[in-house]
Amino acid sequence: MKKISLLFLGFLISSVSAQKIIKVKRATRYSIHVWGDNFEGVIFKKNYKQETSDDKKNQSFTPTIDEIEFAERFLNQNLDTVKHISREKNIIQADLKKYVRQYCGFINKNGEKIIFINAFMDSNIYQRKKEWLKEIISVWDGGYRFWQIKVDLVNRKLFDFYVNWV
Repeated sequence: MKKISLLFLGFLISSVSAQKIIKVKRATRYSIHVWGDNFEGVIFKKNYKQETSDDKKNQSFTPTIDEIEFAERFLNQNLDTVKHISREKNIIQADLKKYVRQYCGFINKNGEKIIFINAFMDSNIYQRKKEWLKEIISVWDGGYRFWQIKVDLVNRKLFDFYVNWV
């Protein structure tokens, strides 16, 4: 019984510590390329300017490595709890490690830190590595291969899950 308890404890510790960033490299003066245990992405610094409605209402911040690791763990553990009307969520969840991510941080009007995750697994975009490391990729359609979600770091919740419909 003691061996089983130790095995379970070891499994629990390893699953909690998963989603660690193992490599970091500067991509541009406003983006950082990161590789994790089960993911790859780019963190856009607060000096990255994008044209979105969120930018006009919210202050940007540069997510830290710890915040990205938390967002990734939280996403992996809680994506199944996000309400979504289509079956794409199940496809995305099953293949989560196949998606590359783009991360932008902003502080909403309530002072809460939010990480916007833009994810895709389109090989044509990924092969044009220089582009996705420099700018937020925006596409029309694409279905489950392109999706976005926000992670509230303060209230620890996922929201605004959006799959690009075909």
